Amino acid sequence: MPLIIRDKSYPLPKENGSSSPTGREIIEIENHFGLDGLTLLGSLSTEEGKERPGYSKVKALYALAWICMVRAGEIVSIADILDE
Repeated sequence: MPLIIRDKSYPLPKENGSSSPTGREIIEIENHFGLDGLTLLGSLSTEEGKERPGYSKVKALYALAWICMVRAGEIVSIADILDE
């Protein structure tokens, strides 16, 4: 199931043969949010109310959107995604 941003479709990590988030991507997410990147992305699959303090599905979605857009060749930072 692709991620659709501004009417453009982006494949999700681990779909259509793409890899899971890379070390570089995880480190960039950690640098931006000051949170463990794998834990943050993992929060997308946690039940409501079971999120760890500081970790949210919203932050994880922004991080995921950034990964998808960068992999599609768009030059954006996580801050750019947050400003949209």
